[in-house]
Parts: sequence; C-alpha cells; structure tokens
Amino acid sequence: MTKIIPLGKRVLVTLILQKESVVKGIIIPGKNESYHEMAKIAAIGDGIEDLNVGDMILLNKFKGQMFKVDEIEYIMINLEDVMALIEVEDQNGISSCTAVEA
Repeated sequence: MTKIIPLGKRVLVTLILQKESVVKGIIIPGKNESYHEMAKIAAIGDGIEDLNVGDMILLNKFKGQMFKVDEIEYIMINLEDVMALIEVEDQNGISSCTAVEA
C-alpha cells in the first residue's frame, strides 16, 4: 500500500458515502443533497493539532483535489476548508469523532 503524507496545513480525506437509490439505472441522490460532504481523515500534515486521523469532518464538496491511489479515491484539502468536526454519540451517550467505514 502506498503511504500519502500531506505537506503543510493540508488534510487527506476519503468521502463517506451517503445513501442513494437507483431507478431504472439512474442514480438519485439522497433527499438531503447539499453543497457539503462528510469525510474521514486519512492523513494530516505537520502542525495540525485540532484534527486526528480517523476523525469525521464536514467540508465543502467543491474544494480540494481528487485523485486515486491503489484504487482508493482521496481528496487533498487545505486545513481552512474543514468546516466542522463531526461527533457521533453511541447509545450510551459517549461521543466519538471516529468515522464508521462506509
């Protein structure tokens, strides 16, 4: 597997797939289609203290550079393009920022 190390204040993410439906071969996105995407952090550059690998974040879907390595699609974004950290509570009320694999 190839290791990708972001330089500077950049964050490497993979998108978290959202539910879609297919009608007669046409992909219909979920009803909550927006200009934002949820992503899981795969790697972070030097000097980034607020984020960790595995965190879920919200980002503008029109930001970053998409590319594919070892059949995995990634997006490299600037730290300033991270809009929010997403915390998920489990049934016990424990908060976590770790994404579940899509």
